[in-house]
Amino acid sequence: MAGSIDNYYNSEEFKTNLNLYETSKREGKSCILGSEELADIAEYYFEKGKLADAKETAEYAASLYPDATAPKIVLARYYIMVKKDKEKAKECIEKITECNDLNYALLIAEYYIFTEKKEKAIMALDKALTYLEDEDLLDLPAEACNLLLDYGMTKQAKHYLELDRDKSSNDYLRMKARMAFAERKYEEGAEIMERLIDKDPFNTGLWKILAIEQNNFDKYSNAATSIEYALAIDDKDAEAYMILGNAFFKMCNYLKALEAYRKSAEITDSEQSDMMMARCYFCMQDMDKTLAYLKSAETKCTEETANKIDICRDFAITYGWMGNNELAFKYLEKLKEYGKLDAETYLVEGSILLGMNRFEDANIAFYNGYKLTNNPTEYTFQIAVSLYEHSMDQYAYMFLKRVFEKDPERTRGLAYLAACSNYLGMGDEFIGYLKDAVDKNPEEAKAVLADFFPKGMEPYDYVEYAKKHSRGINEETDKNDNDSQK
Repeated sequence: MAGSIDNYYNSEEFKTNLNLYETSKREGKSCILGSEELADIAEYYFEKGKLADAKETAEYAASLYPDATAPKIVLARYYIMVKKDKEKAKECIEKITECNDLNYALLIAEYYIFTEKKEKAIMALDKALTYLEDEDLLDLPAEACNLLLDYGMTKQAKHYLELDRDKSSNDYLRMKARMAFAERKYEEGAEIMERLIDKDPFNTGLWKILAIEQNNFDKYSNAATSIEYALAIDDKDAEAYMILGNAFFKMCNYLKALEAYRKSAEITDSEQSDMMMARCYFCMQDMDKTLAYLKSAETKCTEETANKIDICRDFAITYGWMGNNELAFKYLEKLKEYGKLDAETYLVEGSILLGMNRFEDANIAFYNGYKLTNNPTEYTFQIAVSLYEHSMDQYAYMFLKRVFEKDPERTRGLAYLAACSNYLGMGDEFIGYLKDAVDKNPEEAKAVLADFFPKGMEPYDYVEYAKKHSRGINEETDKNDNDSQK
């Protein structure tokens, strides 16, 4: 569990073991730690995004202790989560001889989910309830809930959470918060997390969970504030800098996002940081730096990392935006070779085809993706944004209206509705959507609508200015070159 794991990682015992292992490795000496301690270090590297170190440590532990279970579990999870390799994961699992503990039960369930056998996963967890004992049995409900939520199995996760006997424990409350977030009940989830933080304010894991969910719920300023508390506790946390960068990126503050991603890269030089810096430069319309960072990310992205698909998509988007359709489609073909003919790939293809004015083909691509998506409303919103970015305001407006008919409580997209209304000369609707956008999602309002208003104006002044200068806003937006937003 995130909180209890972070507590252990901050303990003197773990820090001593980590220092001992890293010193032994640096000096080329054997390490005297046991299999469990080495597996903990491998898990730590895994959590911190140091995937090559995680694999190396788990393999080292397995070579020292060939009968030990913990290193094999780490390796199996590595092949499931990182390499997506069914056969290698199965090989690791088949070498495990101790099959009656909690971690093994969770691994088997995860393997079944990974291989698209969800019913077998639930059967494995139900069976574990019959043979686990003592602490393992007490921990199973919250751990099973955590696993199932990771894979979007909210209904099944809720069942296991209700089996937890200790409904006052921190693990139970963390899972209850995750469940609330999964059910789109932000206020309930945030209130639980804040109570947990009040009890344990120096737990960086809790701050990170809260910040991640705040980003997920478009509360980017809150996310930045939360993660800065985590960084005040531990300024060497690469993941925390990534979360901070993501918050600034969503607020379209690309310079601050770049600063955060660079700090993450200084700690863990992975392709993830380069990939996100490339996205910042793309949004800043600096294509040379975009390609440079994508190429750097591609170089670092070996078969042992999980971002190859996203980097490939980003290349396709970048070359499509630059008008280099040959290279854009080359990367789309790569995605198809990787077996990633999914909703997101079709979304990228549709956007590239829009830029080529191949509207019928774009419509087919979007429709193919819509048939595959697990979230039709969000997918429709992404199509609307793509239409908006290609100055197809009437169609973008129609798609956005459809989104809000399906999900009238959402706040993401209000600024786009306001922008479309303005471009389409719908004055009253523009003022109404502008007010909603500023009241309910000021970060998005600033990101999408800032170019419509005097430089430096804060969102809370937008409505009054628009009422006084409604004709002027239309004239301004007609004159401006809004490449960064249109």
